[in-house]
Amino acid sequence: MRVFGNTAGALAMLAAALATSGCVGLATGTIAGRNDAGANIDMEGRLVANPDGSARARLVTLTRPHTTLTEADYTLEILPGNGRVSPPQSYRMIAIFSQTDDFSGGTDTGRAFMRDHLGAVATIFHNPSDTSTRIRTSRDGRRHIGAAWLAAVQADDRRVPWRIEPGTNDCKAMPDGNDCFDMETLTRLVFDRVSDVVTTRVRDLGLGRIAEQELHYIPNIVHAGLEAGGRRARGFGLVFRVRVGLVFQDAEILIPMSVLFLDDVRGYTIVIDPLGFDLRDFDPENLDRIHAHGPLFQEGSVRDAVRDGIAAAAMPTLNGARFEDFLVSMLEAVAGRPRITNGRINPGYDVLLTSDRNTGGSDGDGVRRHADGRIWRQVGTQPVENPQGVQLIFLE
Repeated sequence: MRVFGNTAGALAMLAAALATSGCVGLATGTIAGRNDAGANIDMEGRLVANPDGSARARLVTLTRPHTTLTEADYTLEILPGNGRVSPPQSYRMIAIFSQTDDFSGGTDTGRAFMRDHLGAVATIFHNPSDTSTRIRTSRDGRRHIGAAWLAAVQADDRRVPWRIEPGTNDCKAMPDGNDCFDMETLTRLVFDRVSDVVTTRVRDLGLGRIAEQELHYIPNIVHAGLEAGGRRARGFGLVFRVRVGLVFQDAEILIPMSVLFLDDVRGYTIVIDPLGFDLRDFDPENLDRIHAHGPLFQEGSVRDAVRDGIAAAAMPTLNGARFEDFLVSMLEAVAGRPRITNGRINPGYDVLLTSDRNTGGSDGDGVRRHADGRIWRQVGTQPVENPQGVQLIFLE
């Protein structure tokens, strides 16, 4: 077993700090390894509760992410304070990692964001029925560790599953009457809309042919500008990846999007960044994150062409309503309305988009080792494939 850093000392310091603050520890998530200089690096996130067992936060990001590590260990540890929480919580540590040369070229715009939010997804689960208090997995080799989160999920959390079958009580019919609203329907609508926009731009400008398209998910996203302005804006992310066949070499374009839930006191207002983003005094953050990689004399023009198309695009209206308003009503129809306490929703709410598989790898040890973030994929004109499903969980 590899041991990096002073884990025992860090846990002792954590216990002392929690005792001084009056808080109780619930869980810690740690990624540890050696950086390129040979130094031991620990990235850690911790969830704590008040003395009465009420959780202070349901989701935290791991500190010191965005680092290249060799032979990284991923550890989820359940602390004694977890026994005070009611209802019982399950825990998930999720980290995105990529090969170190995956984003070594291409346009400067968006490279850092994509490097941290697109790649393979390492997930560790701990359910209330599990007897083990420590789950660990390792990744050999040298990898870039991007964004990472630790989340607490309760059985009564509002959620939207990947698929709801027609004819069941949970089915809320879409306007066409053929599908139920669920995450499968929602993500496919986004995939189809962005595909239409990109395909039209590539065709009209004679840039090449669409060789491959994918939609990936990002578990959690924060709109920094809105939150700096005093309004909570938490959501999940999607990345549309398209490979365009050019004359001499293919180009790859990566288009990030955020579905954001804004605090509206007794509920949420939804905005999609950048599709139809129209908030006064605030700009979309994802337009400048669009990233292209291809022939040096073409990648800039390809990126700009796609960016212009996305900047002018919005999701279609449904049932005569703006897509975002329709989305609010359908999410509440499926998942129920948000909890209201003292006249408002929980001001510390968060959102988590995660795989709909809550079991471990082939040995059932609570670890999914080789998952990636792809939800939809299409090669050329072949039928669209669905590599995996996701579920949306409101941490309120």
